[in-house]
Amino acid sequence: MPDRRRLALVLTPLIALAALVLVVIVGDRPILRQRSLDTGSSRAAVAIRDHVIPFQKWGTKLFTLPHLEDAYDRVYYLTQNGYHDKQYTFELAIEDALRHHDQVDIFLLAHGNRFIDWVEHIDPVLRQKIRLVYNTGCGDSRQAPMWLAIGADAYVGHPALHSLSPAFYFFFLRRWVRGYSLAEAVAEANRAAARRLDWFGQAGPLTDATAYVSGRPDLWVGGAQ
Repeated sequence: MPDRRRLALVLTPLIALAALVLVVIVGDRPILRQRSLDTGSSRAAVAIRDHVIPFQKWGTKLFTLPHLEDAYDRVYYLTQNGYHDKQYTFELAIEDALRHHDQVDIFLLAHGNRFIDWVEHIDPVLRQKIRLVYNTGCGDSRQAPMWLAIGADAYVGHPALHSLSPAFYFFFLRRWVRGYSLAEAVAEANRAAARRLDWFGQAGPLTDATAYVSGRPDLWVGGAQ
């Protein structure tokens, strides 16, 4: 019996360490906060998940919401229940965020989309507070000029027609909310996503998860460098 106890004492931390290593290899390493988020400016995030299967909706919210709440003073999180659902609520959320906060970031967690058509209805003066727009939509990097033209400081999107953008988003959001600059967060997420897709045999020009920054790469969640 004593030998079993000693064996258990030895094996338990080894198993825990092996599990941690596996999580880091398959998932991501721990991300430490890069700088204080107390900048004196108020910031809000507006995120919308499109109408997909319930498991995807649940998983996206479970991952996204805690990270956003950790870095923003106010978070508006919406989930569509059908095509074109939540247009009024989305517009209202963005307008409310812009009226009450200094900086507003928008996360479009959706397949190819035209949410920009909804945002164009908002007061152009208020739209100047839009800072970052991130769009997971396949091929939606082409929207960059339109988002910058209506007031956004920076836009991050994916050019591939069947981009596995969730692989990028997982690494990107964890870095962005912990104070990495936009350029750093995108570059690291691109590298990490490419490695994981290659490991699982999903790499290719059509499924490429690479994202590109348009506008200001020096932005970070607390402001600008």
